[in-house]
Amino acid sequence: MKLIKLLLLVGFTVFISVNFAFAQDKGIGLRAGLTPGINFKSFQSSQTAYELILGKRDGGSLLTGILEFIEPASALARERFTYYYGFGCHIGYYREDYSYHVFDNYGFDFERTNRRTYPAIGFDGIFGLEYRFQTFPLSASADYKPYFNIFGPNHFFGKGLFDFGFSLKYLF
Repeated sequence: MKLIKLLLLVGFTVFISVNFAFAQDKGIGLRAGLTPGINFKSFQSSQTAYELILGKRDGGSLLTGILEFIEPASALARERFTYYYGFGCHIGYYREDYSYHVFDNYGFDFERTNRRTYPAIGFDGIFGLEYRFQTFPLSASADYKPYFNIFGPNHFFGKGLFDFGFSLKYLF
């Protein structure tokens, strides 16, 4: 009985390992950087993928959807080491706290703080490098993701040119 359980466990482990080696078409993970958050990537083929990033920035949240085009970065590790580029859009909001001083009739100074919330809608670009580990279902990537707000905290036509990030994704 113990031998059957051991054989089933080994068989299941081999089956899972083989499936992870060949059928990793989705990934979920964490993104660190100027817009940290959670990201989900769905590989449509070996050359395209969709990525969703739910991130925090400037006291608010942004949901970004990106279409990515994937190319091999190295001839030696074509499937594991790739670069990608793409475009997409985002929607969300920013929050801004600001303070001002108020004087009453007796000359006392009071500081007041207000919070404003701004909707944000805009376009994004992305360029990055990704490495998929061969021994376990994990990928690591570094990317540069500039964005352009049509409407946001700077009212019209704000931009963010320095949004760098690092992501770790579990592939399944």
